[in-house]
Amino acid sequence: AARLAAEPGVEAWSGLTLRDPGDDPLQRAWAALFDGPFTAPRRAAWVRWAPSTNLAVRRRALDALGGFAALPLPVGGEDLDLGLRLAGAGLGPIRCAPELVAHHAPEEPGALLLKAARYGASHQLVGDLHPGYAGQPRPRALLFPDTPEGRLLRAFQRGAERVHRPPRRYDADAMADPTNGVDGRAASARGPAAEADAAAEAVAAAGSGRGG
Repeated sequence: AARLAAEPGVEAWSGLTLRDPGDDPLQRAWAALFDGPFTAPRRAAWVRWAPSTNLAVRRRALDALGGFAALPLPVGGEDLDLGLRLAGAGLGPIRCAPELVAHHAPEEPGALLLKAARYGASHQLVGDLHPGYAGQPRPRALLFPDTPEGRLLRAFQRGAERVHRPPRRYDADAMADPTNGVDGRAASARGPAAEADAAAEAVAAAGSGRGG
């Protein structure tokens, strides 16, 4: 409330979202690849978009934009789309408030792989609405498929391919810097390619209504 009163010209604020990856290699890879937008308020005063895990938007701005958009697949990305629409309507950027902190518990490996596939799909869908913004993951995902980073990025790519084949391209750091489940053990036994395919299948099932 104090910020609302102190900065009447600001339409949205983003706080920090923190998670402790511990010593688990997949959790640490996730943090390195995907946690950039969640910790951006540590590095910047303003961002183009912010995760809805710790985001406040004035009602007048939400009403002006018609609220969060419903993307064609239930894979997330509505917060990214909202931030880009705020900017397009002259209501951005989003003010960073690093003193506002939310904590998230680490997720199971299978849940992380499914989320990576959803991220891949959602970035393609947002790219359709905002051409040139979103797209496929870093090429090294294909060079190091057995690393934790490679497992996540292969799942990301498989999710992207569920929407566009080949996936649209984007600046390699665009997703990581907004400033400028599958059973993990069973999937791992089948190897990284099958593991990524299983995560993408779960995304496709959710889109067709077959998923839970």
